[in-house]
Amino acid sequence: SLDELFNDLHQRCLQLPCSSGASLTVCVIDDNKVKCANVGDSHALVITPTSYYWISESHRLRNNSRERTKLLQHISFITDNGSSIGPARLYPGGLACSLSIGDADCPHINCKPCISETVIDRNDILIVASDGLWDTIKLSRICKVARESFSASALLRESTTFHDDTSIIVISHFPERSTLFRRVSSNSSIS
Repeated sequence: SLDELFNDLHQRCLQLPCSSGASLTVCVIDDNKVKCANVGDSHALVITPTSYYWISESHRLRNNSRERTKLLQHISFITDNGSSIGPARLYPGGLACSLSIGDADCPHINCKPCISETVIDRNDILIVASDGLWDTIKLSRICKVARESFSASALLRESTTFHDDTSIIVISHFPERSTLFRRVSSNSSIS
């Protein structure tokens, strides 16, 4: 059903008057299981109390040798005085990613998501964010701030150099039987 969702969104976007597309990362949470589907350079990261791991895959051509090899005949570089500059790009369209939703400029783009599944522990933190976060703040700093604040706003405050639109979702404190929303009574306004 995630494959169908991504394909449906891609087809709908191709009907729009603009030709640019977007990355997309979707996480479906069922109790303590997380299924992640993504295209492009938005990602999902699980932060544990002592470590972290990605549950999405980068589709930037510079990071993904499998995608670069598959699309080699459609890849080029911007040149300056005969020297290649910048990252590999997929042409036509000049895209940095090989998978996306709705990029009508590039007939070689694919919208089939990479799908993974993991189990989240109660003390883990799940961050789903666009490349504006991952490209601007060091991963070690993202983990530290997330562990201290559990806050997307705190992560946004970490950088004054965002060069891209940035979307961040932070999900934490997974209960024994997880529901996305729950109410907890407390005498403290902080709780």
